[in-house]
Amino acid sequence: MRYVAVDGEECNLSNNPDTEDLDDPIELSPMQYHLAPSPQFENVENIGHVVSSEWTPWGNTLMGHPTGEFIVGQIFNSKGDLQHAVKLYSINSHQEYIVLSSTKKLLVLRCKKAKQSQCPWRLRATVVKGTSLFEINKYSGPHTCVNPCMNQDHHQLDSNLIAAYIEGMIKTQFTLSVAVIQASVVERFGYHISYTKASKGKRKALTNLFGDFYKSYAKLPHFFGALEQANPGCVVISKTFPGNIRNEEVFQRVFWAFHPSIEGFKHCRPVLTIDGTHLYGKYKGTVMIAMGCDGNNQLFPLAFALTEGENVDSWGWFLACIRNRVTQRRGLCVISDRHPGIMAALLMFILVGLSQMHIIEFVCAILLATL
Repeated sequence: MRYVAVDGEECNLSNNPDTEDLDDPIELSPMQYHLAPSPQFENVENIGHVVSSEWTPWGNTLMGHPTGEFIVGQIFNSKGDLQHAVKLYSINSHQEYIVLSSTKKLLVLRCKKAKQSQCPWRLRATVVKGTSLFEINKYSGPHTCVNPCMNQDHHQLDSNLIAAYIEGMIKTQFTLSVAVIQASVVERFGYHISYTKASKGKRKALTNLFGDFYKSYAKLPHFFGALEQANPGCVVISKTFPGNIRNEEVFQRVFWAFHPSIEGFKHCRPVLTIDGTHLYGKYKGTVMIAMGCDGNNQLFPLAFALTEGENVDSWGWFLACIRNRVTQRRGLCVISDRHPGIMAALLMFILVGLSQMHIIEFVCAILLATL
């Protein structure tokens, strides 16, 4: 292979001494170019910056400096990642900070004791233009102040950080108790958090994993629609009321009963037990249940309802749903705890074949048997 040098002399760059057929035409294939995996690779301004893309706070407490301090020019994937890192830094160093400014493009932090002890610790970070990255462009550290209380609660050990820490634990056991969370936080961070903060962190972790209560209620129509399709003969009755926004419906109650239970109750004893239990989540309410008694004296789940509470209207609606869509048996005896809402509803709306005297005598007999 021969090339012509700048000075016009011919150069032979081939290592093969046999050059008889080297003057033949050479077939050249088109050159292939690889695109940069990210636009950041083509941004010359960001060359030399360290991006903390794989931030693993629980396994590595060092920042961008061997001493664990932040460094100017350090970049994080988002503002949230930077805030998370600063919280961990403050907890590990037993120091606290206050937020001077926090916007979508700016974050400025200062030591909580800057005025008292003249501590110089300060951090300023801004968003990298055209991206969601956050870059530290001013940093004064480390802290020179001393925190006398190192085993009490920490301001930066908030519910958001606790939620991020316990998400893996919640995935394994979503019924994890608040006491276990408190003990785990003490073991990991060395601080004793309050019951309220631990409970709030648990709720946020559950929300991050399974969605919030508001969205869950919004999915109820789709859920019960799928329930009816997957269970032929399933009875679902819902009740809503108009919201403040046009074409908006607010959930109030829902009743459901499965077809096998409806058919099976025909072969049960003419006894119906009704009761309600309170919900203790973000949105309060009452779960109502109606149960029968089979030939083996075992409980037979029949119908369920989710209502706004126990009152005359809700109990009357629940009993009406049972009479109209579940059973019209005569001579049916109802057992209850004689809640005022139940008694008032039965007085206004009596089930077919049921008399008030039968209810009172039966309930009194049950109460006497338990004394």
